[in-house]
Amino acid sequence: MQRKLIAVLVANLFVGTAVAQGFTLTGEVGVGGLFVEDKGVDTSKLNEYRDMSNGVLSIIDLRGRADRYYMNFYGENLARDDMFLKLDGGMKQLFKYALWSDSLTHNFGFGMRSPYNGLGSADPRAPATFNAAGNNFFITNAANPASWNSYDLSYKRRNDGASVEVSFNSPFYVRADLSQVRFDGDKLQSFANSTSPGGGFTDFFVPVDYTTKNLSFEGGYSSKRMHVALNFLSSKYENDVALFRWNNMAFANGIDAHPLPPDNDYTRWSANAVFKQLPLNSTLGLRYTTSKSESNVALLSTALNTGTGNPVTPTNPSTNAVPGSFNGDVRYDTYSVTLSSNPTRMVDTRLYYNNFKKENESTHVTFNGLPAGLNCSNIFSPTLPPNCEPHLFSYKRQNYGLDVGVKPFADNKINLGYDFSAIERERIDVDETDETRYSVEWRNSNLDWLTARVKYTRLERESNFVLTPEFVRARAAAGTNGFGILTQGYIEGFIGRYDVSNMDQDNYRIGLDFTLSETADLSFEYARKESKYRGVILGRTGDERDEFYVNAGFGDREVVRFNVFGGWETINYTSYHRVGGFAAGQSLDPFAPPIANTNYNWGMGIRDVYRTFGAGVDWPVAERLMIKASALWQRTEGTGRFDPQLLANGAPANPALLAGGINNYGNNEFFSLNVKGIWQFTPKIELTLGAAYEEHKFNDIQFNGYTYIVPTTAPNANTSYLSGWYANPDYKAGIGYVIVKYKF
Repeated sequence: MQRKLIAVLVANLFVGTAVAQGFTLTGEVGVGGLFVEDKGVDTSKLNEYRDMSNGVLSIIDLRGRADRYYMNFYGENLARDDMFLKLDGGMKQLFKYALWSDSLTHNFGFGMRSPYNGLGSADPRAPATFNAAGNNFFITNAANPASWNSYDLSYKRRNDGASVEVSFNSPFYVRADLSQVRFDGDKLQSFANSTSPGGGFTDFFVPVDYTTKNLSFEGGYSSKRMHVALNFLSSKYENDVALFRWNNMAFANGIDAHPLPPDNDYTRWSANAVFKQLPLNSTLGLRYTTSKSESNVALLSTALNTGTGNPVTPTNPSTNAVPGSFNGDVRYDTYSVTLSSNPTRMVDTRLYYNNFKKENESTHVTFNGLPAGLNCSNIFSPTLPPNCEPHLFSYKRQNYGLDVGVKPFADNKINLGYDFSAIERERIDVDETDETRYSVEWRNSNLDWLTARVKYTRLERESNFVLTPEFVRARAAAGTNGFGILTQGYIEGFIGRYDVSNMDQDNYRIGLDFTLSETADLSFEYARKESKYRGVILGRTGDERDEFYVNAGFGDREVVRFNVFGGWETINYTSYHRVGGFAAGQSLDPFAPPIANTNYNWGMGIRDVYRTFGAGVDWPVAERLMIKASALWQRTEGTGRFDPQLLANGAPANPALLAGGINNYGNNEFFSLNVKGIWQFTPKIELTLGAAYEEHKFNDIQFNGYTYIVPTTAPNANTSYLSGWYANPDYKAGIGYVIVKYKF
């Protein structure tokens, strides 16, 4: 496929050259080599989104020009995992075209392990040798990860496409775009070993075999006074592996099945119109889109279950259409109107309205007659157990606002903004939310040596909570299904999820740009965001973020030029939670008296700190020799503290939570150094020689002391089997490269 695409691009290149009279071709071609010495157990982090293997480097950059015809071709890393190709050109006022191919490999881990056979397939199964019981689908020595199967986990993504636009020297135009995005490989996905949260889990390498084909057409009219366009998009997603199956040890090695993303079709119509040179020097923009996403998939008819003697239990799906079939049908409609005006030199305005509507008209499914342990006996199922009725989600959002800009003095501008959004949703806990934003900004550039920007934004959110403490207490007292004091439905009445919680948020931002001299400049930017969640009982209660960046450049570019930057960011958020038991005499109510180690509230505070520093230098050592060097350092640090509720005697409900907290909640450090010399050997030949060093360190309490097997005191069914993802992400790499370019 890659060879065919390269041939098409090159053929189009020379066709364009042949048909144009007086055509001149300029550009450069380069070839070289990459040499990498990596030190690390798993260097997938070094190669996560790039191909850092030893091999050939290449670059092609061509520019063709004629009286009316133009052509550009760019290609890099030919035949490597991260190859990129693009050809574009056309004739002025007649047509233009483009062809491209963009490849990328996402590496998740090298040398990852699994006790299963058939890695990378949709049906990982047993080896030929079983254990003494004759029914173990693991390899013979499952307790020894060194004997497991090894696998490099990654998938390749490739985007190929073409576009053409024709106008024939008129205000009318027609455009067509065609593309295909292909994913091929595997990704990491974990599945539960049983229906219990304490049943353990197993890592698997799930096949990725996705293809998305996109086709769009657009026709329109464009002039100085108006632009009108109609666009149609058709997108088809295909997954060749719809079901993942594996032997589940927790269910006597029964066959467990998990659906993967199903095939689906997406269509969209959109109409755009822009009218210019209206009264008050105004521009009116209109937009309407309607889209639909559809799919059809067979529902699983059975499920593994420990509640019966037979591990396979019917799920009994009942649908409004064909039994056992699910028809996905989600529709979106949007309307937008924007009026921008500039009535005077001192005033400009923007008035806008947006309407967004999502309707989920998918099949309404009920799983009937499920046995104990598989029912949905909580508030998320409107029906009584043992039925399970998933919830469909639709919502509507209306948004409008006004921005006003005023210039009271020369080189000074004040921007005022108002924005309001009203959201209505079909959601079990919150059905309506209103958000109001106010903003004010001042820009000043009347000083030759200083440009200043200051902005403040205020956000206020109000939601209507359907599930409240009063609601669930009343239902529990009435004995309503799913709302008993020891059920999940009861505690939902006290949880405020932070995406809808009532909140006041303040944003501050300041930016200063200094021109100290002809050879020195300095930039400074600071931002702060404070979010306070009102009335939250359980959930996030506060959020504070600070950002500080400074950048400086100094020195004569003809002699030597230095650039230095630094940054610092912090995130602090607090939350409040509940630990509750389900035994008699206990309670999930956060206002109930605490019981040591079993029923109590606890608070948590998380702090993330990010620091970065970088420096670079450009040094023209001689007329034909340029030295460039850069260094980059980045570090993130995460900490967590815990604050358990106090008992009546003043003692903490869980003393273990006070044991120092967490000091390595996602700590990362990265350092890189790059030095290269560019020698203009002749006017047409350029040589680049470079060397680089990279180092990555990872310290996270979630991964430290990594083990492939996490046993419990229960039988093997409760043991978790891990793959080695992020077991050894540290690496040190020395990199050398050389490229010779020929310019013409």
